[in-house]
Amino acid sequence: MSSQTQAEEESIYTDAFVGRNSWNGREPNMLLLNAGEGRFIEVGVAFGLAGTKDGRGMAVADFDLDGDVDYAVNNYEAFAELWDNQVGNQRPWLAIRLRGQAPNTEAVGALIRVHTGERIQTRLVGVGSGYA
Repeated sequence: MSSQTQAEEESIYTDAFVGRNSWNGREPNMLLLNAGEGRFIEVGVAFGLAGTKDGRGMAVADFDLDGDVDYAVNNYEAFAELWDNQVGNQRPWLAIRLRGQAPNTEAVGALIRVHTGERIQTRLVGVGSGYA
């Protein structure tokens, strides 16, 4: 696995993208959808994300600021790709902009916890992991 999204607390996990980082360059990337109770379903083929490009790193963000998660994938010996989530946002969402003190103005290392009903969602601000 070259990259995956940050795990949430209390055995609740986000969806995951797996760049295969293969030896032969023909291993398809995978997108794993959280099915609950620690189970994941591979949906990369169904969503058209599983091509044979050799994904080496990934960044997850709401690149177009529409409230859903998009994926940027850095491929080995191929152009990088931006997978824009076009499903549409059907749920409430929250955007947070962190500002750190110089020299850490991007607040790297910050831990964000959001309490939503009975769930606690946690994210860690990080940089420099993988090729993305």
